[in-house]
Amino acid sequence: MYEFHAGPWRSGPAGIAVGFRGRLRGQIPRPSIALVIAGASVHGFGMRTGLGVAAIDRTGMVFAVGRLRPFGVWWRRGAVAVLELPDPVPLPPVGARIEVRRYAAHMPGRLVICATPIGNLSDASPRLAEALRDADLVYAEDTRRARVLLDHLAADTPVRSYFVGNEAARAEELVDRLSDGQSIVLISDAGTPVVADPGMTAVAAARKAGAELTTVPGPSAVTASLAVSGFGADRFTFEGFLPRKGARRAERLAAIGSVEHTVVFFTTGPRVVDDLADLATASEGDRRVVVCRELTKLHEEIWTGSLSGASAHWSGAVRKGEFTVVVEAAAPKVVAHTIEEALAVAIRRVEDGEKRSTVAKEVARELGVDRGELYDRLTRSPSQG
Repeated sequence: MYEFHAGPWRSGPAGIAVGFRGRLRGQIPRPSIALVIAGASVHGFGMRTGLGVAAIDRTGMVFAVGRLRPFGVWWRRGAVAVLELPDPVPLPPVGARIEVRRYAAHMPGRLVICATPIGNLSDASPRLAEALRDADLVYAEDTRRARVLLDHLAADTPVRSYFVGNEAARAEELVDRLSDGQSIVLISDAGTPVVADPGMTAVAAARKAGAELTTVPGPSAVTASLAVSGFGADRFTFEGFLPRKGARRAERLAAIGSVEHTVVFFTTGPRVVDDLADLATASEGDRRVVVCRELTKLHEEIWTGSLSGASAHWSGAVRKGEFTVVVEAAAPKVVAHTIEEALAVAIRRVEDGEKRSTVAKEVARELGVDRGELYDRLTRSPSQG
């Protein structure tokens, strides 16, 4: 991090952009950071507020000052660089010679984990647009999809890939960028990074760099599917994508098959039939299921039925796109207890000093036996004589 000086005047924390337009190369300043742009002109494309500007000649002297308006252009013939100064930093005086020094204070970077639309670009929030426009750089799971989103939101921020195959190397790169004070946005193809998507290494990198870490929440296929399922959502498990094969798949299916709360998982067109069929086999009893395909998109489909019939339905249906499956909770297990087992529990509690009537009521309810019979047996028990 740098600071620009001219006698008593100073810029505060600042950056230096190499090339005609550093902003287009991911060096756009955060609101509190000044920036020197190489070249004779600057433009305000994508800006929401104006900036103070100063033209610098080959000797490092300020020979003109002014203001760059949003979406405007400011230039001066003979300038080798233009100094941009965010409000409320004052402009240096004309005739002052600019010196560059290291900035004493450390300015940590910022990583913003941003949720993106799961299908419909109209679901993008104003905060998402702001974060993408203000970032120095956007890391994205798929740069082509990211560029479609950024173009839709009029954000010209550079984009680099961040996916499973390169995230280890990108994480090290991210540490360096954040240590230099850059503001970085991380997005996935749809929904929120880290949730069944790459991004855990990016969060670890931000903590390693001592950077600010925040999020812009947004659309979620998980919560949207839960809402339209109508199943209990006060407690649920999100399983991501099921393992493809082997013991891990069998163990996961068995766990889902008996769990007594709602389960949500992702799947794909080629896998949906096998996932539903195998889950039906692993489940203890039939359960209701809701399968959501292409949520928020043109061909959105929400199918409700039984787990036993789901695979048959989707075997003959269109299976293109992305799927979210919501499975109803398994029925609670009913464990039968004999009156003798209940009596033994009741006797121990009475011997510990509890009242017979209270014990009979509570144990009968807990173990599913007749309260009257339990109380009668308890009073006639030899140990209670």
